[in-house]
Amino acid sequence: GDVYKRQGINAEYMGILINKKEMDSHVQKLMKAEAKANEVVEKAQQEKTAKIKNAQLEAKKEIEKYREEEEKKYLEQIKNEWGTRDELKEMETATTKEVEEIVREYQENKDRVIKLLLDNIMSV
Repeated sequence: GDVYKRQGINAEYMGILINKKEMDSHVQKLMKAEAKANEVVEKAQQEKTAKIKNAQLEAKKEIEKYREEEEKKYLEQIKNEWGTRDELKEMETATTKEVEEIVREYQENKDRVIKLLLDNIMSV
């Protein structure tokens, strides 16, 4: 304090100046720390967003894979139960032929069967 008095400077004023400089230095450090913290937070948010997008993409892939597997199982089950389209077409053709054969036999035999029935009824 005496040195300042000899130079005509108020010691109290010098203390304030020194404290202000120190305070300015601390404020600058705090501002830098805050900026650094904001950068860290921003980076963490970006990483979180990227992870969420990645997880969504992976989930979509898993869902698509599961859907394809289930569809394949379903088609295999249908094939086992009902056969292929060609087999179904063959069954339809065979059934149509059988029905046509029954109709033909009916046409051929109906008169004879009717006559036989009438003869048996009349003979009673």
